[in-house]
Amino acid sequence: VMNRFLDKLTARLSAGRAPLCIGLDPHPARKPARYPDLLSWNRAIIAATADLAAAYKPNIAFYEALGREGCDLLAATLRAIPPEVPVILDAKRGDIGSTAEAYARACFQVWDADAVTLSPTWAATASVPSPPTPTATSSSWLTPPIPARPKCRA
Repeated sequence: VMNRFLDKLTARLSAGRAPLCIGLDPHPARKPARYPDLLSWNRAIIAATADLAAAYKPNIAFYEALGREGCDLLAATLRAIPPEVPVILDAKRGDIGSTAEAYARACFQVWDADAVTLSPTWAATASVPSPPTPTATSSSWLTPPIPARPKCRA
C-alpha cells in the first residue's frame, strides 16, 4: 500500500536530509519587521530551508486565529512548499464519529496534507477514520506519544 507521507519522507531522508521538520507558525507579533506580511515571512522560511527540510509542519491554529485571511495564508503557504517535501498539518484533531470524518476530509482533501497530528488527550478514545478517498492510501495520522500516567499509591 502506498503512503504519500512515508514515500516523500523516505525520499527526503534517503537523499541525505537531516530529520528536520520546519514549523510554520505565523505569529503576527513575532513577524520580523523586514517582512511586509506573514506570507512573505513564510515564503522566506521555506526558501531558506527547502534544501534542508525533511518536512514542513504548519500549525493550523495560528492560521485559524487569523480568520478568513488565515485560511488564505495557509493555502498560499501550502502552495509555496515544494511538492516533494511532505507536509504535516499540525491540527491536533481527534473526535468521535462524523466529526472525525469531517476533520479527515478537511485535512486530507481540502488542505491536501500528507499527514496530520492527533491530540494526545483524544488519541486513546477518538474515532480515527481512514483518510477519505481518493487519498485513502496516500496520507497518515500522526499521534504524539501519550505520557504514562503516574500510579497512585494508597
